[in-house]
Amino acid sequence: MNNTTPTDATPDSIGLGASFRPVDPRGAAFLGVILGLGAFWNGALIIAALLILGTAVIWSPRRFDLIVCCGIATLLAIVEAKGFISTGPGVSPRFNFGFLAEPPTIWGIAKYYLKLLGLVIPVLAFAAWRLRPRARWLLASLLVPIVFATTFTFTPDVSVNHKFVNVSVRIAAIFVALAVLRVYDSGRLGRLAAIILFAGLTATGAVDLIAVWNFNREKRTHDLADPMLQWALRETHPKAVFAAPPVYHHLVYFTGRPSYLGLPYWAESAGYDVAPRAAVLKQIYEGGNPAEIARLAKSEGISYVIVDDVARGHYPSLREDVLRANFPLAFNRGSTQVYALAR
Repeated sequence: MNNTTPTDATPDSIGLGASFRPVDPRGAAFLGVILGLGAFWNGALIIAALLILGTAVIWSPRRFDLIVCCGIATLLAIVEAKGFISTGPGVSPRFNFGFLAEPPTIWGIAKYYLKLLGLVIPVLAFAAWRLRPRARWLLASLLVPIVFATTFTFTPDVSVNHKFVNVSVRIAAIFVALAVLRVYDSGRLGRLAAIILFAGLTATGAVDLIAVWNFNREKRTHDLADPMLQWALRETHPKAVFAAPPVYHHLVYFTGRPSYLGLPYWAESAGYDVAPRAAVLKQIYEGGNPAEIARLAKSEGISYVIVDDVARGHYPSLREDVLRANFPLAFNRGSTQVYALAR
């Protein structure tokens, strides 16, 4: 564990003089571009990376390179947000102490992470004790996303913060493995202790795997020969936009036609302002004003609206009578009707 890191400064120094000298600005710029371009691929991972690298600016001997990397990544993320998000501010952190801990107190948080991580916590504490200062600073930076996940949130669904926790734990697990190896190499008793640690750490992972297996037993099927699906494929333009309830599973996603909103969970997590589109859908299904529905359909480019059992369950005040009386019925079979909104 007492390893050294080759740098242009002494192994454990955190001096200001050497830290602001450019070492590999082109490499830093390249990494910044890669990070920045991934902002709308997985925003949480990019934020976690910026938290780690940004914190490393405090202690790293390559501060200039880190600043270049983080600056370029942040700039590209802002440019992407301006291009992809036409309404709303995008993601913005809000103070939210406690994450998923119950109660959201310091003691509640301590118990939550102890239950979540188990032996990882004491092994990481041992690793931090045995590390040299520079490596200890690195470990501290890797754990910053956990601190962020516990004190802030970007979306109404605070459970999304589990991504920050996963990033920290998965990388910090390298230090856990090194600590177990260090114990194993310390002698006969150390080997026994390392074997026990290995078994304990593996067992907790196995328990988590069982929980995941049991949690994911839900199965959903869709009939790809469904008449509505086949009608949409044969009779509608490939660029026709369908309004449908914003749920996780819906047959409209298999038509190959654009869905006006779809499930907003991931879009909202990435920073898209989905509230205006959700309001438009609610107005179309429950508004009851045919002139306003027609106006919204024209301004939003919506061609068809699907009324089925899913829509009836999602919109309890659905005004099907208004749609039936004022818009052409493009498809009708059983409990599924599709109305043409574009004229």
